[in-house]
Amino acid sequence: MDQSRTNPLTIFALVAAFSLAQDIYHIAHTHQITWLPVLRAASFIPFLIFYLLKSPFAWIAGMVGIVLIYPVYFLVLYVTQPSRLPSPSMALIMALLYVVGISYAFVIRRRYFSFLLRSPHLIDTLTI
Repeated sequence: MDQSRTNPLTIFALVAAFSLAQDIYHIAHTHQITWLPVLRAASFIPFLIFYLLKSPFAWIAGMVGIVLIYPVYFLVLYVTQPSRLPSPSMALIMALLYVVGISYAFVIRRRYFSFLLRSPHLIDTLTI
């Protein structure tokens, strides 16, 4: 596949869509709405909308989703249910994955804006 014609945020969009589908399944199965699916939906739905519209704000919405979900998740979990906190080794792995996700998002930023500039029908909408 031609690298210049593919959207670099496609991996993030697939992860966000899978996460939302998993949340919908969990809510339908348990008939309970908790705060975590609501938080994920509040951050992933705007990202997916901007992604589908090929908006320059898609990268920003994706970063907000990454930066918002995991720290809030651990903070709320620590305050409400300290017994359900992951083991230190698992917390370290999750923290490393968090750092890798943010780092990859910054690496992909330039490629995403280059992708938008190569799309001729989007040139007029880019006012960053």
